[in-house]
Amino acid sequence: MCKKTIVAFLGVIIVAPFLYLKIPAYLLKSVGINQETHPYSMRVVNEYFEPLDRTFRKRGPSFLALFFLLEQKAAKGQKEFLIVETGSLRAEPINMPEDGASTVLFDNFLRSYKGELHTVDLDPKCKDIIEKHCSYSTIVHTGDSVEFLENFKRAEYIDILYLDSYDLNWDNPEPSAEHHLKEIKAVFHKLKPGAIIIVDDNFEHNGKLIGKGYLVEKFLKEKGIPLIYDGYQKVFQIVPQPEDLEKIDQILHLVSSRTMKFFFKIKKYVNKICALV
Repeated sequence: MCKKTIVAFLGVIIVAPFLYLKIPAYLLKSVGINQETHPYSMRVVNEYFEPLDRTFRKRGPSFLALFFLLEQKAAKGQKEFLIVETGSLRAEPINMPEDGASTVLFDNFLRSYKGELHTVDLDPKCKDIIEKHCSYSTIVHTGDSVEFLENFKRAEYIDILYLDSYDLNWDNPEPSAEHHLKEIKAVFHKLKPGAIIIVDDNFEHNGKLIGKGYLVEKFLKEKGIPLIYDGYQKVFQIVPQPEDLEKIDQILHLVSSRTMKFFFKIKKYVNKICALV
């Protein structure tokens, strides 16, 4: 092996870990995310971002924005969180690139912070699957999501309302969109300032913007509720803090930059190499 090859090989060994660990952490710290105050947001970046952002179902930026906002609340002194999800984890093995696995992500968040996740689905099989993969912080309900939201006793304490129930038919999106509109109408009047609303599965199909959330977006716009992230997931917040919105813009700009995309590629290849060793 020639000297140049050996030097190049040693250079890769020395530089790759630096790129892999130091540069991304430094960039995230520059927009307010660090291990001390935002440990779960860092975990989303390090463990979940690449699978969540894979394929056309790009959920990485929206989940990162979501958990950043939650940890901002924790930094300001909030001790517990209440998350409500319509549409539960229902398939094994867990396929994060395709399904998002929000139930697992929320449950993992609550293993670091106190609180509860209430998830509701019509399929009774969800209960067994969730109990296998989630902690005691996750409470499973079986039934109609609209009825559940209408009768949920602690709606005024909800921090996250995640709407992802009625399966979307790409060629006939109206029934799903109408169901999600019924969900938000069932609980909107009870939600507190700062509550975050997310609707999954929104994209362009056959040249037309469709998805579960377009009627929800119209309803919330009429109520003066801003859309703070518009992508495969639509994210809204009731009375958002201007400084948080500024941070969200900076974070989204960073994770969509060429530098961070390069990091995610490096991370992907490093993981592949580690899996072979």
